Amino acid sequence: MKIKKKVIFSFALIFLIPAIVLVVAMHLFDLRTVSLINSRYDVSGIKANELDDEMRLIAKVSEPFYDAVVRDAVNMHVKYDFATAEYWEEFEKYVEKLDAKIVVYKGKEVGYSNCEADNLTELKSFLDKKNNQMHFDDEIIYYTTEDASYIVRSIWYHDSNAGESAVHIVMDGDRMLPECENLLRLKIAVGLLIAVITIMVLVRWLKRQLFDPLENLETATENIMEGSFDYSLDGLDNGLLSQAVTNFEKMRVAMKNSSELKMKSDKESRELISNISHDLKTPLTTIKGYVEALMENVVDDPEKRRKYMMTIYNKANDMNKLIDELTIYSKIDTDSIPYVFTDVNVIEYLEGLANELKMDLDNRNIEFNFYNYAKYSEYCIIDTEQLRRVINNIVSNSVKNIVNKYGIINMKVRDAGEFVQVEIEDNGRGISMKDLPLIFNRFYRGDASRNTAQGGSGIGLAIVKKIIEEHGGKVWARSVEGKGTTMYFVLRKSKEE
Repeated sequence: MKIKKKVIFSFALIFLIPAIVLVVAMHLFDLRTVSLINSRYDVSGIKANELDDEMRLIAKVSEPFYDAVVRDAVNMHVKYDFATAEYWEEFEKYVEKLDAKIVVYKGKEVGYSNCEADNLTELKSFLDKKNNQMHFDDEIIYYTTEDASYIVRSIWYHDSNAGESAVHIVMDGDRMLPECENLLRLKIAVGLLIAVITIMVLVRWLKRQLFDPLENLETATENIMEGSFDYSLDGLDNGLLSQAVTNFEKMRVAMKNSSELKMKSDKESRELISNISHDLKTPLTTIKGYVEALMENVVDDPEKRRKYMMTIYNKANDMNKLIDELTIYSKIDTDSIPYVFTDVNVIEYLEGLANELKMDLDNRNIEFNFYNYAKYSEYCIIDTEQLRRVINNIVSNSVKNIVNKYGIINMKVRDAGEFVQVEIEDNGRGISMKDLPLIFNRFYRGDASRNTAQGGSGIGLAIVKKIIEEHGGKVWARSVEGKGTTMYFVLRKSKEE
């Protein structure tokens, strides 16, 4: 889910849930208030939706009081005269709860009232008009002036002395029932409480879901700007920005790897330059020394002069080989060397290479042997020129590491299922366990002494690894210090006969 949708959905939940809680709470409060009103005023049937209409609510809770007076008037069970205070003492609880004002007309004149004089004067003009409409209907009159509102319930009856008379029960239309006042205060308090809780939750949510992740991102960005890629966002609670943080973390790791790779490449480049400088400087120094000796006619013996010239020639060849090796590796490393793959009889091809190597190594007093343990008809798709380079590099590396008086190099070919396995073993000085995993790295040189006779650019085996992998195979080595080293590589078969 996108960040925008997540934020909208989360905000909706944060405000929707409190709204639902508030609505439910308000409804429960309304039901409780209705129950209290019904109980206190001896009424029934009041509904929660009627609590908002105060004037009609007051009129409704006055029903028991009104009905009691109506019964006395209609049934002629008047214990006392309506125009006397003694009669209304019986209804004191209703009068008090409703804050009701009683106005009794005996005929055309006011016979009794518990209103204050000002209120009575204000109502009298209205009540005089109502008094002329003699009937016994159950009526509720809502009377409103600029200064006040009244609810008037009227009861008409016949007085034996005064004739047609009326009782008017007048209630304040602006007054709220105590229960409704309490309900209003409770609703306001609960509404404020829910608003405060919602704000607190929202602030906490924003902090955890947005502000903290943004702060973490800012810190990580500052670290990257300063060149440090080690500030990880993994394991942190990243809230709504989790996907963005995950993508940022992937980018950070990629940038870190790229930076480390660049640093490694820069280091290897410096090592390469150092190696090349050394490997070129040493033969150049030798060549320069011999040339100066020849130019100054220091050597008169023709045989010695011939040896000097041969040394110069060999050193120039070494420099040329080093330059060729660097050129080849550069092309292989940038995938710019063209491979020409052909389907060849690999046993026949390797045997031919072995014969060439045997002739060359015999002149250097190194015994070279070829052993085939596979079927002679094994075929592989190979680039013959590049595979020749692989064999030559491995053998050359073995020759450099032979320190015994009698050097031996054996090439063995074995059947390895879908592959043909080639082994080239020597009886050289061997490779230490700590150096063995590193020998195929670019520019790696285990010879710390940097002796020219044993050294090199350190890319020969790296070239081997690259070429074999391009053939779909793999290369590895085993070695025992003081006893020798065996190099292994496999080539995938193309067909079997």
